[in-house]
Amino acid sequence: MQLIGSSKYQDIFRQYALEPMERIIPNIQDILQAWTVYLGYNPNPGVVNGSNPHTDPNRKYVYIPMVDVLPESDRDLIAQVDIWAHEAGHCLHLELLGDDLSKWQEWARETGHALDLAGRYGGGAGLAADTNYWWIPSYEDFACDIAKMVKSAEPHPYYMCLCGLQYQVLVPGSLEYNVNGVLVDKDAAPRIIEGRTYTPTRHTHEGFGDTVNYINGKIIIVRRG
Repeated sequence: MQLIGSSKYQDIFRQYALEPMERIIPNIQDILQAWTVYLGYNPNPGVVNGSNPHTDPNRKYVYIPMVDVLPESDRDLIAQVDIWAHEAGHCLHLELLGDDLSKWQEWARETGHALDLAGRYGGGAGLAADTNYWWIPSYEDFACDIAKMVKSAEPHPYYMCLCGLQYQVLVPGSLEYNVNGVLVDKDAAPRIIEGRTYTPTRHTHEGFGDTVNYINGKIIIVRRG
């Protein structure tokens, strides 16, 4: 995945948008290796650079509007994470589902969303009348799910499996582990001691290249493949 933009924008994007997503989907750059992310510059000729992010499926690029955010400006940083996670969701369904109807039917069964792949042009009154986005509802539902998963740090079994990932979610002090969406009782609880995260098998996890993070009061362990 290539980033195009000033070094300042690239640093902001990596720290405040890409890294939070990699905590949940650590192989996101591998999946999207053919994509280019334009930061603050829209490469589409004749289009004025503005605040409207978008994904171009034909040219495999994402345009992310950037502002001179400051590290202490939580509101702006959260907005950057939300924008990127949503647009990355579009990239993911283009790479992993494409236009394969059988895969989209499986998506609908696994997520509970209605399958609606009808493009709707024009916005305006159509946007007001539609409970989903006016573009293509299922595409937007997919992207919204990815953004929600990243923001909440609540891995979703279907999307994690789709990305080739396995995971565990542990709550400090609890013997109940969430393993790939299934609750399993264990005989040892994870602990937080003086700000450090301890799990019964932390070093084993790290030895296999797992990602171990403490997010929103939970320990999230993600394994590729």
